[in-house]
Amino acid sequence: MRCAYHPNTETDLTCGRCDTPVCPRCLIHTEVGIRCLKCCQAPEKSHLLLGTLLAFGVLALLVSVVAIPPLLDLKPRVPLSGLRTAPALPPVAVMPTSPRPLPTPSYDLVIVTSTCTRGGHSATCTGSVKNVSGHNLQQVQVVVEQATDDGTIQTSNAGPIDYDPLLPDQESPWSLHPSFNPALTKYIITFRTATGQPLLSRKETP
Repeated sequence: MRCAYHPNTETDLTCGRCDTPVCPRCLIHTEVGIRCLKCCQAPEKSHLLLGTLLAFGVLALLVSVVAIPPLLDLKPRVPLSGLRTAPALPPVAVMPTSPRPLPTPSYDLVIVTSTCTRGGHSATCTGSVKNVSGHNLQQVQVVVEQATDDGTIQTSNAGPIDYDPLLPDQESPWSLHPSFNPALTKYIITFRTATGQPLLSRKETP
């Protein structure tokens, strides 16, 4: 099937709420799984409506405060000339604050090796991946996407890695034969579970 937001991209990922086909370019990771753009934007509309209603409520309150005293012909008990004004407070110095550092992402996997070769009319991608999540990972799959030189994804293939479950600090080899297209020379490798939940991965640093 093809992505609902990128019709030229094949995918086997769907929104966990409305089953809309999505690709890795437009899917959004949430605490409850994958969501499409439409499902993630729905709460924002309700927040906007609530903010609008609150703004109208504050405006109505201000109008009532300004309008009621003239109607009741209220007069101050103390003449304005007898009121004392408070002394002006000295300006408060605002100290500059340094920006807070961004939190370090918690990775599930480290890509130890990865390579894709082509020969004849077929392609083969192989490598190994290590579990750094601190807990068992069940039914891990490798996803190989083929893209054009400008990064536009055209095909997507997935298959299981060799070891299941993948224990903490365990390294597993993997191999996959993606669909072959001589015009597509760029390969993008990611990982997920069999249920479609993306796994955050990084390449191993030397």
